[in-house]
Amino acid sequence: MTEEFSARYSSVLKLGVIMILTRIGLAGAWLVLISGGLRLVIAFYVASLDDLAQAAMLKAQYLGSRQIGEIIDRTTIVMVCAIALGILAEISRSIHRKG
Repeated sequence: MTEEFSARYSSVLKLGVIMILTRIGLAGAWLVLISGGLRLVIAFYVASLDDLAQAAMLKAQYLGSRQIGEIIDRTTIVMVCAIALGILAEISRSIHRKG
């Protein structure tokens, strides 16, 4: 009876950990996607400014010291990776529901 209980508890524990990791993956993907979107909007706003002094100040304050084009490129890549993480988490969720 102890072995049967141990086997059942082990499978339940594994499914619980997998579901927690799926939820963490989804939350992380949403967090990175939203923050990346905000960073992208700020970068495009700073790039559209005519006043170079104000653009330099805002870039240093909100985006760091890199060039605007590099910030937009890296943020786009990060957002694509967040979308991929979200897709993987959704696949994990659907496998968990079927199993």
